Amino acid sequence: MNLLATKVPHIKPSLEVVGMRFNMAHECQSTGLDYQCEDTLTVHRLISELEAVTFDSQQRGHYLRDDLDSIIDIITGLSETLNNAKLCVSMAAIQRDNFNMVEIIAKYYQMETRWVIHSCLLHLIEIICRLNPTAIQEFLYSELPQEMVAEMQQHQNDDARFLQVAKTLGIIFMKGLPSPHKLALTMDIPFFIWLLGMTESMAEMNRPSDVDMLLALVCAYHLQHEEDSQNPVTEALKMAHGHALLESALIYLSKHDDPTKLLESSMEPKLNSVVLLLSHLFDNPDTADLLYTNDVEALIGIFEEFLRDLTRDDPLRTQMLHLLENFMRNYPDTVSMKGSLSKRLGPLLLNIREEKGKCGEMAAQILDDNSIIFDDV
Repeated sequence: MNLLATKVPHIKPSLEVVGMRFNMAHECQSTGLDYQCEDTLTVHRLISELEAVTFDSQQRGHYLRDDLDSIIDIITGLSETLNNAKLCVSMAAIQRDNFNMVEIIAKYYQMETRWVIHSCLLHLIEIICRLNPTAIQEFLYSELPQEMVAEMQQHQNDDARFLQVAKTLGIIFMKGLPSPHKLALTMDIPFFIWLLGMTESMAEMNRPSDVDMLLALVCAYHLQHEEDSQNPVTEALKMAHGHALLESALIYLSKHDDPTKLLESSMEPKLNSVVLLLSHLFDNPDTADLLYTNDVEALIGIFEEFLRDLTRDDPLRTQMLHLLENFMRNYPDTVSMKGSLSKRLGPLLLNIREEKGKCGEMAAQILDDNSIIFDDV
Protein backbone atom coordinates (compact mmCIF):
# COMPACT_ATOMS: atom_id res chain seq x y z
CA MET A 1 0.00 0.00 0.00
CA ASN A 2 2.91 2.35 0.68
CA LEU A 3 4.08 1.95 -2.92
CA LEU A 4 0.60 2.66 -4.25
CA ALA A 5 0.26 5.73 -1.98
CA THR A 6 3.57 7.06 -3.32
CA LYS A 7 2.42 6.72 -6.91
CA VAL A 8 -1.10 8.08 -6.28
CA PRO A 9 -0.76 10.53 -3.33
CA HIS A 10 -4.37 11.72 -3.21
CA ILE A 11 -5.64 8.22 -2.28
CA LYS A 12 -3.20 7.87 0.63
CA PRO A 13 -5.86 8.80 3.27
CA SER A 14 -8.20 6.08 1.97
CA LEU A 15 -5.39 3.50 2.11
CA GLU A 16 -4.66 4.54 5.69
CA VAL A 17 -8.28 3.84 6.61
CA VAL A 18 -8.00 0.34 5.15
CA GLY A 19 -4.81 -0.29 7.12
CA MET A 20 -6.33 1.11 10.30
CA ARG A 21 -9.37 -1.15 10.03
CA PHE A 22 -7.14 -4.18 9.56
CA ASN A 23 -5.06 -3.30 12.62
CA MET A 24 -8.11 -2.55 14.76
CA ALA A 25 -9.91 -5.79 13.96
CA HIS A 26 -8.81 -7.54 17.16
CA GLU A 27 -7.79 -4.60 19.32
CA CYS A 28 -10.85 -4.45 21.57
CA GLN A 29 -10.49 -7.36 24.00
CA SER A 30 -13.50 -8.66 25.91
CA THR A 31 -15.46 -11.82 26.60
CA GLY A 32 -18.15 -13.34 24.46
CA LEU A 33 -20.66 -12.55 27.20
CA ASP A 34 -19.81 -8.85 26.95
CA TYR A 35 -20.77 -8.84 23.31
CA GLN A 36 -24.13 -10.43 24.06
CA CYS A 37 -25.04 -8.21 27.03
CA GLU A 38 -28.11 -6.02 27.19
CA ASP A 39 -26.20 -2.87 26.24
CA THR A 40 -24.82 -4.52 23.10
CA LEU A 41 -28.25 -5.69 22.02
CA THR A 42 -29.73 -2.25 22.75
CA VAL A 43 -27.11 -0.49 20.62
CA HIS A 44 -27.61 -2.93 17.76
CA ARG A 45 -31.37 -2.44 17.90
CA LEU A 46 -31.13 1.35 17.99
CA ILE A 47 -28.61 1.60 15.17
CA SER A 48 -30.84 -0.67 13.07
CA GLU A 49 -33.74 1.68 13.76
CA LEU A 50 -31.62 4.69 12.80
CA GLU A 51 -30.57 2.93 9.60
CA ALA A 52 -34.24 2.38 8.77
CA VAL A 53 -34.92 6.08 9.37
CA THR A 54 -32.00 6.98 7.09
CA PHE A 55 -33.26 4.70 4.34
CA ASP A 56 -36.78 6.09 4.75
CA SER A 57 -35.45 9.67 4.49
CA GLN A 58 -33.78 8.78 1.20
CA GLN A 59 -37.04 7.46 -0.21
CA ARG A 60 -39.24 10.48 0.49
CA GLY A 61 -38.84 14.21 0.20
CA HIS A 62 -40.95 15.30 3.19
CA TYR A 63 -41.03 14.76 6.94
CA LEU A 64 -43.61 12.67 8.70
CA ARG A 65 -45.56 14.80 11.12
CA ASP A 66 -45.04 12.53 14.11
CA ASP A 67 -41.54 11.13 13.52
CA LEU A 68 -39.52 13.76 15.43
CA ASP A 69 -39.91 12.37 18.94
CA SER A 70 -39.18 8.80 17.89
CA ILE A 71 -36.01 9.83 16.02
CA ILE A 72 -34.75 11.87 18.98
CA ASP A 73 -35.45 8.88 21.25
CA ILE A 74 -33.32 6.66 19.00
CA ILE A 75 -30.37 9.06 18.95
CA THR A 76 -30.47 9.94 22.67
CA GLY A 77 -30.86 6.24 23.45
CA LEU A 78 -27.68 5.50 21.52
CA SER A 79 -25.83 8.31 23.32
CA GLU A 80 -26.92 7.17 26.78
CA THR A 81 -26.25 3.48 26.15
CA LEU A 82 -22.78 4.03 24.70
CA ASN A 83 -21.92 6.40 27.55
CA ASN A 84 -23.04 4.01 30.30
CA ALA A 85 -21.88 0.66 28.88
CA LYS A 86 -18.52 -0.94 29.59
CA LEU A 87 -15.85 0.71 27.46
CA CYS A 88 -14.97 -2.47 25.60
CA VAL A 89 -18.66 -3.03 24.81
CA SER A 90 -19.05 0.49 23.44
CA MET A 91 -15.83 0.24 21.43
CA ALA A 92 -16.90 -3.08 19.93
CA ALA A 93 -20.33 -1.70 19.06
CA ILE A 94 -18.79 1.32 17.33
CA GLN A 95 -16.31 -0.83 15.37
CA ARG A 96 -18.88 -3.47 14.40
CA ASP A 97 -19.11 -4.19 10.67
CA ASN A 98 -16.24 -1.88 9.74
CA PHE A 99 -17.67 1.09 11.66
CA ASN A 100 -21.09 0.74 10.10
CA MET A 101 -22.49 2.95 12.89
CA VAL A 102 -20.31 5.85 11.75
CA GLU A 103 -21.41 5.41 8.14
CA ILE A 104 -25.10 5.40 9.10
CA ILE A 105 -24.77 8.51 11.30
CA ALA A 106 -22.82 10.42 8.64
CA LYS A 107 -25.34 9.48 5.96
CA TYR A 108 -28.35 10.42 8.10
CA TYR A 109 -26.76 13.76 9.05
CA GLN A 110 -26.52 14.47 5.34
CA MET A 111 -30.17 13.52 4.76
CA GLU A 112 -31.64 15.37 7.74
CA THR A 113 -31.96 19.17 7.94
CA ARG A 114 -33.86 19.73 11.21
CA TRP A 115 -31.56 21.39 13.73
CA VAL A 116 -33.06 19.68 16.77
CA ILE A 117 -32.03 16.33 15.27
CA HIS A 118 -28.64 17.61 14.09
CA SER A 119 -27.95 18.81 17.62
CA CYS A 120 -28.63 15.33 19.02
CA LEU A 121 -26.47 13.76 16.31
CA LEU A 122 -23.57 16.11 17.08
CA HIS A 123 -23.74 15.09 20.75
CA LEU A 124 -23.71 11.42 19.70
CA ILE A 125 -20.75 11.99 17.35
CA GLU A 126 -18.76 13.61 20.18
CA ILE A 127 -19.47 10.64 22.47
CA ILE A 128 -18.37 8.15 19.80
CA CYS A 129 -15.12 10.05 19.17
CA ARG A 130 -14.33 10.19 22.90
CA LEU A 131 -15.06 6.50 23.46
CA ASN A 132 -13.30 5.24 20.36
CA PRO A 133 -10.86 7.78 18.87
CA THR A 134 -10.33 5.49 15.88
CA ALA A 135 -13.83 6.52 14.78
CA ILE A 136 -12.46 10.02 14.20
CA GLN A 137 -10.68 8.77 11.11
CA GLU A 138 -13.91 7.24 9.83
CA PHE A 139 -15.85 10.47 10.36
CA LEU A 140 -13.03 12.50 8.78
CA TYR A 141 -13.15 10.47 5.56
CA SER A 142 -16.94 10.43 5.38
CA GLU A 143 -19.17 13.17 3.91
CA LEU A 144 -19.84 14.52 7.42
CA PRO A 145 -17.15 17.26 7.60
CA GLN A 146 -18.24 18.79 4.30
CA GLU A 147 -21.84 18.85 5.58
CA MET A 148 -20.74 20.53 8.79
CA VAL A 149 -18.73 23.20 6.93
CA ALA A 150 -21.78 23.95 4.76
CA GLU A 151 -23.98 24.13 7.86
CA MET A 152 -21.64 26.61 9.55
CA GLN A 153 -21.71 28.85 6.49
CA GLN A 154 -25.47 28.61 5.97
CA HIS A 155 -26.32 29.29 9.62
CA GLN A 156 -23.60 31.72 10.65
CA ASN A 157 -26.19 33.99 12.27
CA ASP A 158 -27.49 31.20 14.52
CA ASP A 159 -24.85 31.40 17.24
CA ALA A 160 -25.72 28.19 19.10
CA ARG A 161 -25.86 26.12 15.91
CA PHE A 162 -22.71 27.67 14.43
CA LEU A 163 -20.63 27.07 17.56
CA GLN A 164 -21.87 23.54 18.29
CA VAL A 165 -21.06 22.46 14.73
CA ALA A 166 -17.64 24.16 14.98
CA LYS A 167 -16.87 22.30 18.21
CA THR A 168 -17.74 18.87 16.81
CA LEU A 169 -15.87 19.60 13.58
CA GLY A 170 -12.80 20.49 15.65
CA ILE A 171 -12.91 17.12 17.43
CA ILE A 172 -12.76 15.34 14.07
CA PHE A 173 -9.36 17.00 13.41
CA MET A 174 -7.83 16.30 16.82
CA LYS A 175 -5.70 13.35 15.70
CA GLY A 176 -3.85 15.54 13.20
CA LEU A 177 -4.77 13.30 10.28
CA PRO A 178 -4.56 14.67 6.72
CA SER A 179 -7.82 15.85 5.22
CA PRO A 180 -9.15 13.84 2.29
CA HIS A 181 -9.05 15.55 -1.08
CA LYS A 182 -12.72 16.60 -1.17
CA LEU A 183 -12.56 18.13 2.32
CA ALA A 184 -9.36 19.98 1.45
CA LEU A 185 -11.23 21.55 -1.45
CA THR A 186 -14.00 22.64 0.94
CA MET A 187 -11.83 23.93 3.80
CA ASP A 188 -9.73 26.06 1.48
CA ILE A 189 -8.20 29.52 1.78
CA PRO A 190 -11.53 31.37 1.19
CA PHE A 191 -13.13 29.30 3.97
CA PHE A 192 -10.48 30.32 6.48
CA ILE A 193 -10.62 33.96 5.34
CA TRP A 194 -14.34 33.82 6.08
CA LEU A 195 -13.70 32.13 9.45
CA LEU A 196 -11.14 34.78 10.42
CA GLY A 197 -13.75 37.39 9.55
CA MET A 198 -16.19 35.67 11.90
CA THR A 199 -13.65 35.81 14.75
CA GLU A 200 -13.14 39.54 14.19
CA SER A 201 -16.91 40.13 14.26
CA MET A 202 -17.24 38.15 17.48
CA ALA A 203 -14.38 40.09 19.06
CA GLU A 204 -16.05 43.39 18.11
CA MET A 205 -19.23 42.16 19.84
CA ASN A 206 -17.19 41.31 22.96
CA ARG A 207 -17.65 37.54 22.68
CA PRO A 208 -14.21 36.24 23.69
CA SER A 209 -15.41 32.72 24.54
CA ASP A 210 -16.80 32.34 21.02
CA VAL A 211 -13.50 33.57 19.54
CA ASP A 212 -11.78 30.93 21.67
CA MET A 213 -13.98 28.18 20.21
CA LEU A 214 -13.11 29.19 16.65
CA LEU A 215 -9.44 29.30 17.67
CA ALA A 216 -9.84 25.73 18.95
CA LEU A 217 -11.27 24.65 15.58
CA VAL A 218 -8.48 26.39 13.63
CA CYS A 219 -5.76 24.94 15.87
CA ALA A 220 -7.22 21.43 15.69
CA TYR A 221 -7.44 21.62 11.89
CA HIS A 222 -3.89 23.01 11.70
CA LEU A 223 -2.40 19.99 13.54
CA GLN A 224 -2.36 18.05 10.27
CA HIS A 225 0.05 20.63 8.79
CA GLU A 226 2.87 20.04 11.27
CA GLU A 227 5.43 19.77 8.47
CA ASP A 228 3.87 22.32 6.13
CA SER A 229 3.95 25.98 7.12
CA GLN A 230 2.30 26.91 3.81
CA ASN A 231 -1.27 25.76 4.33
CA PRO A 232 -4.81 27.20 4.07
CA VAL A 233 -4.66 28.73 7.57
CA THR A 234 -1.37 30.59 7.10
CA GLU A 235 -2.28 31.55 3.53
CA ALA A 236 -5.59 33.00 4.79
CA LEU A 237 -3.73 34.97 7.45
CA LYS A 238 -1.75 36.69 4.67
CA MET A 239 -4.98 38.06 3.21
CA ALA A 240 -7.28 38.66 6.20
CA HIS A 241 -7.06 40.27 9.59
CA GLY A 242 -6.53 37.60 12.21
CA HIS A 243 -5.76 39.85 15.16
CA ALA A 244 -8.58 38.54 17.38
CA LEU A 245 -7.57 34.94 16.74
CA LEU A 246 -3.86 35.62 17.34
CA GLU A 247 -4.54 37.62 20.50
CA SER A 248 -6.59 34.73 21.87
CA ALA A 249 -3.80 32.32 20.91
CA LEU A 250 -1.23 34.37 22.86
CA ILE A 251 -3.47 34.42 25.92
CA TYR A 252 -3.69 30.61 25.88
CA LEU A 253 0.06 30.28 25.45
CA SER A 254 0.72 32.68 28.34
CA LYS A 255 -1.46 30.47 30.55
CA HIS A 256 0.42 27.31 29.48
CA ASP A 257 -2.87 26.13 28.03
CA ASP A 258 -4.07 24.75 24.72
CA PRO A 259 -7.36 25.98 23.18
CA THR A 260 -8.14 22.52 21.79
CA LYS A 261 -9.10 21.51 25.35
CA LEU A 262 -12.30 23.49 24.76
CA LEU A 263 -13.36 20.75 22.35
CA GLU A 264 -13.55 18.26 25.25
CA SER A 265 -12.28 15.48 23.03
CA SER A 266 -10.36 13.64 25.78
CA MET A 267 -7.34 13.70 23.45
CA GLU A 268 -4.13 15.62 23.89
CA PRO A 269 -2.76 17.22 20.71
CA LYS A 270 0.49 15.66 19.52
CA LEU A 271 2.17 19.03 20.16
CA ASN A 272 1.11 22.43 21.49
CA SER A 273 -1.31 23.69 18.85
CA VAL A 274 -0.68 27.39 19.53
CA VAL A 275 3.11 27.01 19.33
CA LEU A 276 2.69 25.19 16.00
CA LEU A 277 0.44 27.94 14.64
CA LEU A 278 2.81 30.72 15.72
CA SER A 279 5.85 28.80 14.45
CA HIS A 280 4.28 28.66 11.00
CA LEU A 281 3.23 32.30 11.28
CA PHE A 282 6.84 33.38 11.85
CA ASP A 283 8.21 30.93 9.30
CA ASN A 284 7.11 33.24 6.49
CA PRO A 285 8.00 36.94 6.13
CA ASP A 286 4.50 37.63 4.78
CA THR A 287 2.89 36.65 8.09
CA ALA A 288 5.73 37.41 10.51
CA ASP A 289 4.56 40.98 11.12
CA LEU A 290 0.89 40.34 11.93
CA LEU A 291 1.17 40.79 15.70
CA TYR A 292 0.78 44.23 17.22
CA THR A 293 3.87 45.62 18.98
CA ASN A 294 2.41 45.10 22.45
CA ASP A 295 1.60 41.49 21.50
CA VAL A 296 5.21 40.99 20.39
CA GLU A 297 6.37 42.32 23.75
CA ALA A 298 4.04 39.84 25.43
CA LEU A 299 5.47 37.05 23.28
CA ILE A 300 9.02 37.95 24.36
CA GLY A 301 7.84 37.66 27.96
CA ILE A 302 6.39 34.23 27.18
CA PHE A 303 9.70 33.15 25.64
CA GLU A 304 11.50 34.28 28.79
CA GLU A 305 9.15 32.44 31.14
CA PHE A 306 9.10 29.20 29.17
CA LEU A 307 12.86 29.02 28.56
CA ARG A 308 13.48 29.78 32.23
CA ASP A 309 10.96 27.36 33.74
CA LEU A 310 10.62 24.39 31.37
CA THR A 311 12.69 21.35 32.29
CA ARG A 312 15.25 19.91 29.89
CA ASP A 313 13.11 16.86 29.09
CA ASP A 314 9.92 18.85 28.38
CA PRO A 315 9.18 18.55 24.62
CA LEU A 316 7.56 21.99 24.72
CA ARG A 317 11.02 23.48 25.33
CA THR A 318 12.20 22.33 21.88
CA GLN A 319 8.99 23.64 20.31
CA MET A 320 9.49 27.04 21.93
CA LEU A 321 13.09 27.25 20.73
CA HIS A 322 11.92 26.46 17.20
CA LEU A 323 9.30 29.22 17.50
CA LEU A 324 11.95 31.64 18.78
CA GLU A 325 14.24 30.64 15.91
CA ASN A 326 11.54 31.51 13.35
CA PHE A 327 10.65 34.72 15.18
CA MET A 328 14.25 35.96 15.22
CA ARG A 329 14.72 35.08 11.54
CA ASN A 330 11.61 36.72 10.09
CA TYR A 331 10.12 39.29 12.48
CA PRO A 332 10.99 42.57 10.70
CA ASP A 333 11.71 44.74 13.73
CA THR A 334 13.96 42.76 16.07
CA VAL A 335 16.62 45.49 15.98
CA SER A 336 14.35 48.04 17.68
CA MET A 337 13.64 45.44 20.38
CA LYS A 338 17.31 44.62 20.86
CA GLY A 339 17.35 45.80 24.48
CA SER A 340 14.44 43.64 25.54
CA LEU A 341 15.57 40.59 23.58
CA SER A 342 19.17 40.80 24.76
CA LYS A 343 18.36 41.40 28.42
CA ARG A 344 15.50 38.91 28.78
CA LEU A 345 16.51 36.09 26.45
CA GLY A 346 20.28 36.40 26.00
CA PRO A 347 21.38 34.92 29.38
CA LEU A 348 18.85 32.10 29.07
CA LEU A 349 20.09 31.17 25.60
CA LEU A 350 23.69 31.22 26.83
CA ASN A 351 22.83 28.74 29.58
CA ILE A 352 20.90 26.46 27.22
CA ARG A 353 23.77 26.59 24.71
CA GLU A 354 25.96 24.76 27.24
CA GLU A 355 23.65 21.74 27.18
CA LYS A 356 24.33 18.70 25.05
CA GLY A 357 21.66 17.71 22.58
CA LYS A 358 19.14 19.41 20.32
CA CYS A 359 18.18 22.29 22.63
CA GLY A 360 21.83 23.29 23.10
CA GLU A 361 22.37 23.24 19.35
CA MET A 362 19.25 25.32 18.68
CA ALA A 363 20.24 27.93 21.28
CA ALA A 364 23.73 28.18 19.82
CA GLN A 365 22.29 28.63 16.32
CA ILE A 366 19.93 31.38 17.48
CA LEU A 367 22.79 33.26 19.14
CA ASP A 368 25.06 32.86 16.11
CA ASP A 369 22.41 33.93 13.60
CA ASN A 370 21.50 37.01 15.64
CA SER A 371 24.88 38.19 16.89
CA ILE A 372 23.90 41.83 16.32
CA ILE A 373 21.01 41.46 18.79
CA PHE A 374 22.93 39.45 21.39
CA ASP A 375 26.39 41.05 21.00
CA ASP A 376 26.39 42.47 24.53
CA VAL A 377 25.36 39.24 26.33
